[in-house]
Amino acid sequence: MVFIIALQFYAAMAKFITLCTLAAFFLSLLHAHAASPGDSHTLSTADTAETWCVPNPSLTYKNLQEIETFACNYVDCSSIHSGGPCFNPLNAFIHAAFAMNAYYQEQHQCFGNSGLISITDPSYGNCHFAGREEKVSSSTALNTWCVAKPAATDNLLQLNIDFACSHVNCSVIEPGGECQLQDTMMNHASVDMNLFYQSSGRTDSSCYFNSTGMNVIKDPSSGSCVYNVAVPASLRAKKGKSKASATFIGLMVLCLIIGCVLLAGVVYLILKLRQTPTTAAAVETPMYRLQEPTAATLP
Repeated sequence: MVFIIALQFYAAMAKFITLCTLAAFFLSLLHAHAASPGDSHTLSTADTAETWCVPNPSLTYKNLQEIETFACNYVDCSSIHSGGPCFNPLNAFIHAAFAMNAYYQEQHQCFGNSGLISITDPSYGNCHFAGREEKVSSSTALNTWCVAKPAATDNLLQLNIDFACSHVNCSVIEPGGECQLQDTMMNHASVDMNLFYQSSGRTDSSCYFNSTGMNVIKDPSSGSCVYNVAVPASLRAKKGKSKASATFIGLMVLCLIIGCVLLAGVVYLILKLRQTPTTAAAVETPMYRLQEPTAATLP
């Protein structure tokens, strides 16, 4: 009887551990899926990328005009003159961006902190920005930011601000905020777009903004205005996988502990039952019974 009880218990324990293993496995998969972000726009260290030089969104219109004048002394800027394919819309950022990029393609210099290296083509309509292949270093590959394209109109930039600020805290561009200056639509939109981009896992779609956003691999921060950069999605995905493994192992250990406790309890009960004496008192029958005297034997 005890053997049958033990056998049934071991069968139940095997089912219990199997169910625990399956539950731990599926929970770890769900955990990994929740922790893993979408595909990022970060580059591997072995990549070469086509690059362009564009103005930092924090530049003033005076800065833009000075840079445009300087660059056009060395490169052909006819495309941004009246009648050229990049003349319209009449935008200081577009004209400066074209001149800066033409200079960058020939001289391989992007104007220090005034210029940003973009890995998104800033071309629009019939206005073509030439690009050049560049090797991406390991440190550069881990950092990307999102800013507005030079050709983005104020109406579209305002829409970008409204959308981004409905998802992230944009107090940095408000009066007194670290990024309130320069007080231009291009600067404010770029700050907010980057906040949304970093908080959304730095995916390609999070810097699209109806084709008005572009990824840069040079920090746009200026003065007290800091463009924060998030942990790369690829690294966060690995972290999520490690958490999933830890979750699986933890649940398995818990199941084994519970199983061992139940096993110990059943073994204890079985031993206790085997050692318990019979409650009914045993009635001893004497081997010999004294014969009662009869009438015939009486004197």
